[in-house]
Amino acid sequence: MPSVEIDWRLGRSFWGKGSATEAVKETLRFGFKNCGLNKIMSICQISNIASECVMQKLGMYFKREIIDSS
Repeated sequence: MPSVEIDWRLGRSFWGKGSATEAVKETLRFGFKNCGLNKIMSICQISNIASECVMQKLGMYFKREIIDSS
């Protein structure tokens, strides 16, 4: 991949509490400010609406659909 990827996984008891959004927000800030990155990407399954919402809240957008061959 031509950029750094960010990923998150939370236990079910943490879902819906804003934890992912806050953690990803800070991680993006760190990556851009402290590491000098100019691009950070994330990948989620089409069925993972919650992760898609986190990405959208933080200004990430859909670029393309890929197929996992595994």
